[in-house]
Amino acid sequence: MPYNYVEFINQKKMSTRASYCIVANSQSLKMCQLIYITFVARICLRMCQLN
Repeated sequence: MPYNYVEFINQKKMSTRASYCIVANSQSLKMCQLIYITFVARICLRMCQLN
């Protein structure tokens, strides 16, 4: 079962700068797989929500 960014963060209870974005069948979101910077993570969040 694929995750979106919010579901993953909520499940893992992650509040660190390292956040994973797991989206099934989405080549365009490869850059979201590992995010270290909070600002970039917010951009990733929007991208994952749009997907």
